Amino acid sequence: MHHLLRQIGSDGSLKIPERWLGPLRELRSAGSTAPMLELALAGWINATRPATGGGQWFGTTDPASARLADCWATPGGPRAVVAALLRAVGAADLADDEQLLTAVADRLPAVEAGRIDLENPVPDGTTPVRCCGCKGARDDAQRVDHRTGGRQQNDR
Repeated sequence: MHHLLRQIGSDGSLKIPERWLGPLRELRSAGSTAPMLELALAGWINATRPATGGGQWFGTTDPASARLADCWATPGGPRAVVAALLRAVGAADLADDEQLLTAVADRLPAVEAGRIDLENPVPDGTTPVRCCGCKGARDDAQRVDHRTGGRQQNDR
């Protein structure tokens, strides 16, 4: 089966509620965190950014792309954008979960910069990457930019 990443990433407003939100609700109601789903949501949210001239940032398509793009104009910063996007896909209950909003919003800077953090994100996105067994960050003083594959020193 040959699928392009653009195909897989398209129609997120239809796929996310069906595939991720039910399990996320179950985990949250059981008092569990869901770092992988939080990271996945941050990735989808990042991909819904409106592109200059219309469409979505990464060239994906979505039947709700205009509604999703409008969410990026929501005042109040990243948490408000996350909440608006969750509401746009019918997850008002999750949009009211303050801990979830913070967890997802805190991952956005690293995701936007092309980094994946499976540990504890911080708002400025400078957490080390430990994601795929790569020769990336071995301690908190280093991180990897996965877009270039280059190791960068953390300024902290």
